[in-house]
Amino acid sequence: MFPVNWWKACADWDQGATRLQQLRRDLLQQLADLNVAAVAEAAALQIDQASQREWWLLEQLANQTIRSWRVQGFAEGRLALLERHGLVRGDQLYCRIERIADLPGIGRGLQHNLRRQLKAVVRQLEQEPPPCPPEPSARHEPLAQQQLEVLAQRWQALSDDTARLRGQMEARRRELEQQQQQLDAHF
Repeated sequence: MFPVNWWKACADWDQGATRLQQLRRDLLQQLADLNVAAVAEAAALQIDQASQREWWLLEQLANQTIRSWRVQGFAEGRLALLERHGLVRGDQLYCRIERIADLPGIGRGLQHNLRRQLKAVVRQLEQEPPPCPPEPSARHEPLAQQQLEVLAQRWQALSDDTARLRGQMEARRRELEQQQQQLDAHF
């Protein structure tokens, strides 16, 4: 027969485990209910200046066709070849300039001419003032921040409860081991 304290320890442990499982389910539900769109929007607005500048440059290059550049060595036939390979706008060329020499009929010399013209266009665009960065959505940030703070507090409470329960379980385990040793000594 087990001592009464052992059964009480098992019941307490079971109650604590059930409570922790319920806290975990509640926390997961709150995570699911959390509006992360506002957090994602705020994070997207914190893009560094270089990335904003790159995005702006690609957007400007997308408005320019390669045909309008008058590149040395690129007559109608080679321009049509570029277009067949999906190179119509400046942003497409900007992203694929390093691999352009792999196309049939385009060697390193013509790649160099394209690169030189692309650099000239980029320099011209960089002289233009960059656009102002978009303003953060003021109505979403405080709400998202509040939700994150509440969630962090609940997570900390769950962690504290888990640590406390582990301590109680360890103390009860030691107590049960002592009782078991006492029983073994009597029998």
